[in-house]
Amino acid sequence: MYRTIPVRAKFTEEEKAFWVDQCEHANRLINCAVYYTRQTHYGQLEQQENALTIYWCGDELRYGWKTYKCKTSYLELDKVLKENPHYKAMGAPCCDWCKL
Repeated sequence: MYRTIPVRAKFTEEEKAFWVDQCEHANRLINCAVYYTRQTHYGQLEQQENALTIYWCGDELRYGWKTYKCKTSYLELDKVLKENPHYKAMGAPCCDWCKL
């Protein structure tokens, strides 16, 4: 079980605006990553023959996508999202530790 510790910091209006902007860019970047991951995952499923099929779930007969592992990696997302304006607006691009 985790415990959160509240941090009470007093920011100036300029610092507060900076951190709000950083949080907004981070949220938008996460949304872009989720969108890209979903698009590539369902694109890969459409290329497979048996991905969209009829299957049993309990006593019900259903029609839909089979579940497969998502094959998008962090390195792939990093390469794709490097040109994203939200990625560039954050402080993270300054350290490219991911060039392994």
